[in-house]
Amino acid sequence: MEKKIWGNKERLVETASTVVDLLTLESDSFCSWHYHDFKYNMFFVLEGIVEIRMEKESKILDAHSFFVVEPKIKHQFIARSDAKMLEIMFTKPVLEQDIIRFVQGGKFINGIAYTEDELDERGFNGTTEKDYD
Repeated sequence: MEKKIWGNKERLVETASTVVDLLTLESDSFCSWHYHDFKYNMFFVLEGIVEIRMEKESKILDAHSFFVVEPKIKHQFIARSDAKMLEIMFTKPVLEQDIIRFVQGGKFINGIAYTEDELDERGFNGTTEKDYD
């Protein structure tokens, strides 16, 4: 299990063309604003409410709903409640380093978004990893 700023990531499946992760999300947290050159992201919500934000639209997903983000589309997920979600990534082949970040992941505190670095500066970030996606 890998600790992230937004919760935990557990790798369930990894093949040459597909990766499946179980994401356990903490309410009011979000991943980095990013895109993938080749990777498709399918988000399947198991529990809770998750927003998938893109440049031109947002999708609100609740339990048993899913959405696919195509390559080159900037996106991020936002946990609108505690949630569990499958992230199914596929391409030929899956490229783990296929991510271009624009804004760091972080947390909402009193309705204000703070990135990981901003939380570190204020002494609010108790996590130890530096690559939070």
